[in-house]
Amino acid sequence: FGPLICCTSQKVYKLFYKFDLPKGGPITNPKLFFAHEIQSTYGHDGGGMLTVPDGRILFAVGDCLPFGWNGLHAPQDMTSHCGKILLLDPSNPGIYEVAAAGVRNSQQIIRQGDNVVFMDIGGVTAEEVNSVPLADLLDTNEIENFGWGMADGESVAREGTFKVNKGKVFGNFGVEPSCFDEQTEDDQDGYLLPFMQFGNPPDAGSALFAISSVTVSHKSFDSIKVAATVFNESIEVDGIPGVNAARLIVGLEEYAENEPTPAYFAKLYKEVGGELVELTAGFGNLVQDALDLEAPSSGDPRLFQLPDGSAAVFIERTGKFYKLEELKPKKTGKSGKR
Repeated sequence: FGPLICCTSQKVYKLFYKFDLPKGGPITNPKLFFAHEIQSTYGHDGGGMLTVPDGRILFAVGDCLPFGWNGLHAPQDMTSHCGKILLLDPSNPGIYEVAAAGVRNSQQIIRQGDNVVFMDIGGVTAEEVNSVPLADLLDTNEIENFGWGMADGESVAREGTFKVNKGKVFGNFGVEPSCFDEQTEDDQDGYLLPFMQFGNPPDAGSALFAISSVTVSHKSFDSIKVAATVFNESIEVDGIPGVNAARLIVGLEEYAENEPTPAYFAKLYKEVGGELVELTAGFGNLVQDALDLEAPSSGDPRLFQLPDGSAAVFIERTGKFYKLEELKPKKTGKSGKR
């Protein structure tokens, strides 16, 4: 990539086109309907998008900053597009509305029933899954605010249920922006709390630990209410330290406005010859098998829903897809106890 400073000094343009899609033919007649200038940053480009039923598009911009800072003031400045989810209308070129503020770096937005669920990559304190009614996002008279960045007069930002310091540009991975304290009820007033949050666990051993995707599936899951993947874990597996893993993190409670659901690592299994084999490095074992590697590798797993509503994962490094299903505990004894 060259010197990292390149990633804060270049301007890029994000362009949105609409096309005609003739029946049985290729797309034709490209028409530009939205473009915006953004500072090219090291991995904070957002990119999560969702087309809503009326044809408009929710688009997560990213906070326009390199790692190390807490978003500064732009995510809380309603005249800036940085740190926002924008609402674009292909039938109204060049116009956007701010649907949500205080969003750091969301790479995936999905819809679940009447709600929108999106992941937001954290700094060093909290990886987030957020949930909000779609109707609230579409009503731009009141902008939903998820807390990233500093409002006027503030010297700290909100990350998950915590407060984080300003930090510094290109601060050490895993150090900046540092956690200052937990938020009080007054700190949370006017801001939405995450559906689920989690941090870099002590055994993960990687400053690049981050959420990579999220899904919700009532068809594939029973007790699991939300699932997320992470990449760039470095854990001990079978007595071997430093294994590059990619585990599944789940929440077992429905979304509640006043408190995030606790997050848990879920064991993953693959069916081989009719038997279930545990994937001790999570999706990293699938990458190892697919590429015949000597050790597991994260591979950047991305959760999504199949057309029938089932949960699945796409592994970027291998190009392979896998369907997911929650295992039910087996009944034991005549009493039917589990």
